Amino acid sequence: MAQESGRAVAREDNALFAALPTRERNEAHRSSQLFTLEFGAKILEANTRSQHAYFPIRGAVSLIRTLSSGLTVEVGVVGNEGMVGLDIFMGAPTQLNDAVVQGAGSAWRMTAEHLLARFHRNGEVQRQLLRFTDAFITQVSQTAACNRAHDMEARLARWLLMMQDRVGMTGDIPDSRVRGHIGQSAAGVG
Repeated sequence: MAQESGRAVAREDNALFAALPTRERNEAHRSSQLFTLEFGAKILEANTRSQHAYFPIRGAVSLIRTLSSGLTVEVGVVGNEGMVGLDIFMGAPTQLNDAVVQGAGSAWRMTAEHLLARFHRNGEVQRQLLRFTDAFITQVSQTAACNRAHDMEARLARWLLMMQDRVGMTGDIPDSRVRGHIGQSAAGVG
């Protein structure tokens, strides 16, 4: 069990779902499908409107920004604590980043229409989604600061800790997997 705001969160559910009152949590489960997060799968594509939101139960999803030079940089990671598809309820016309599974697992997948309907009720779903959005913006800001101010070893340590928090990942990780996540060229890793 993990702790979320003084409340135990079962690892078999997403923390945002688990934080909802029973009635709203049951509605969220009924309007979602269990979805397998396969390593390397792109579940949302940059510059397109998200048709689904994903609420990881186990696993991790990286939001990857592709720069005009072709360089890719991870701007954020979402695990059991959050959701992917913020554009749906934030009023953005499209998702700006690719969402790529970095830690295999499972997620609840909810259609954009169902998510919007629950969000616009102005209840606990909206409060939890906005709370997560604030935390995620903080993570993205910290990632940007780290990518600018810290050397490669510090960026790698931050990324490994974030992945450990989300999927318990340990052991050898190929250089090719690490490069884009820490904003490093091939020559600087290995």
